[in-house]
Amino acid sequence: MTYGRPAHAATRTAPKRTGRSRRASYAPVDVAIVCESTYPYLTGGLSAVVHQIAEANPNRRIGIIHIAWDGDSPSVEKYDVPPQVQWVMPVYQSMREHRQGFLDLRPRDSRLGRKATKAVVDRLFAALDDHLAGDDDALWSLYDDGINPLTRTFRIWPVISSAAFMTRAREYFARAGLSFTALFWELREFFSLAFAVTDLVLPKATVYHAHTTGAAALLAAAGARQHGASFLLTEHNLYARDTINHLLERSMDTLVTRDEWRTLDHYETSAMEPQQTRVTPRQRAWMAWWAHSGLVAYRAADLITYLYPDAIEEAAGLGGHPDKSIVLANGVTPSHFDEARAVFDARLAQSRLAGDDRIWRLAYAARVVPIKGLLDLLKAMAQLVAEGVTNWELDVMGPDEEMPEYVELCRRTCHELGLDGYVKFFGSVNLRERFGNYDALVLPSHNEGQPIVVLEAMTIGLPTIGTYVGGMKQLVEDPIVVQDAHAAPTGVVDSCGLLVPAHDVDGLADSVRRLMSDEALFARLSENARARVEHYFHIDTAMALYRSVYRRFGSVPEVEFLETLPVPLPVTGQPLPAVRQPAPAASPAESSSQQDRRAA
Repeated sequence: MTYGRPAHAATRTAPKRTGRSRRASYAPVDVAIVCESTYPYLTGGLSAVVHQIAEANPNRRIGIIHIAWDGDSPSVEKYDVPPQVQWVMPVYQSMREHRQGFLDLRPRDSRLGRKATKAVVDRLFAALDDHLAGDDDALWSLYDDGINPLTRTFRIWPVISSAAFMTRAREYFARAGLSFTALFWELREFFSLAFAVTDLVLPKATVYHAHTTGAAALLAAAGARQHGASFLLTEHNLYARDTINHLLERSMDTLVTRDEWRTLDHYETSAMEPQQTRVTPRQRAWMAWWAHSGLVAYRAADLITYLYPDAIEEAAGLGGHPDKSIVLANGVTPSHFDEARAVFDARLAQSRLAGDDRIWRLAYAARVVPIKGLLDLLKAMAQLVAEGVTNWELDVMGPDEEMPEYVELCRRTCHELGLDGYVKFFGSVNLRERFGNYDALVLPSHNEGQPIVVLEAMTIGLPTIGTYVGGMKQLVEDPIVVQDAHAAPTGVVDSCGLLVPAHDVDGLADSVRRLMSDEALFARLSENARARVEHYFHIDTAMALYRSVYRRFGSVPEVEFLETLPVPLPVTGQPLPAVRQPAPAASPAESSSQQDRRAA
């Protein structure tokens, strides 16, 4: 089976503006996949994973809940959506899509008297206190009584326009630094976002599977609450961290904790000209919103999956629960790159014959935006030219429409550094058709999750030069123990690339130099790249784990479920590249001393 191929042509369009007054009918499904501004109307890494999951579950009824900003958002399908996807339901966040349901509500629409309104206000702020103390039961009880269309006895949204609510809010948020008017509009915006994804009857599902926290997770949690179902949360990256760092225009690899909104006063931006700046009251309010909406999702989720181990630890600082978290890595389909692999192998044979006259072809394949670190790479390559290392070409491939000013800066820097004859800018390309023409992928990112482009490079055999961000260490460097059907170790697959800290220009230059000057290193990394895909990062392995999660979700005790997840094994049935033998088991005395050192 193949997974994740975009459609060659659009097949369907989404129903426009499916409002609450013109609700479509959505049949019950086994899995409702919830994602924001991605599948099936936009392509990209997350969309590709969702499509893979849909295709890998032909015997399950699947629904897609697509959260977009408004009815003018993209609505033409970019993928050949498989037939097991029963429906795609659009949910819009913009307040202009909810005029009757939210904007036009007045206090009298709650149908509560003055005394009852005050009681609801007291209950709301008590629930916020409980949430801050670590207990969300009161919030969910308030959801059942005042929001959930299936159970509510009153409507909470008109209450937020009441004098009783604003009087209490002004006292409760007195230290926020917002004027009364600013506080009113910020709270109104927060509540409107919550309204959009919680105040609707959701299609019935056995599992609601949200991809990232934020709006998708809140909606999935609400759906699970409405129908007594399970809530699965997949973090492709740490949404709260990335959203807060983007809000502050701060380096995207900056760690964020759930209480930083309380403590942060000054920080350094990561703009083209970094500067020290102060957190504004509005920024602080949004930091709190993203941190605590994520915290609600973490607490409500029955299981959380992450792409790489370090994400579990970092998410714990945001309120994640390591005790109900597992690693479920991305996968790639090697057969999609058979032609590219053949081109790569043929070029490699020719390159070896060229000897010292070999020209190394390097690929940068990512969006041309600051977070991807292209300027760092250009400076590193300029170092090589200054040292007389000129037997290379670098092709810059990837969307370049998002930040034209940054693209222009990169082009200007390229010219000023004397790299015009070495670096070419191509914009968006069909990477699958081109990838086999390169010797290595260079990805100098400041932030990543588990980039699909690295997996694609690995399946062809391209070594990766990258940075220690996100899941790159697990993807490229961490040894992979290969096991047989009885979980006995049979070998170890080592690194398939060279990683350096983010922003390390000297390290990037050194890594490129090392790769180009050591044919044995290149050959070893190339062989390991293919082996890592076959032994662990294969699409069949990833999809087998997702199917296991769906199959067992909610049907066995949590501890038993976590213990019985399948061990990732190669499933292609094809001969696998050679791997080194595992180190011999330590003697009891050695094991004891190693344990003592770890304890120390």
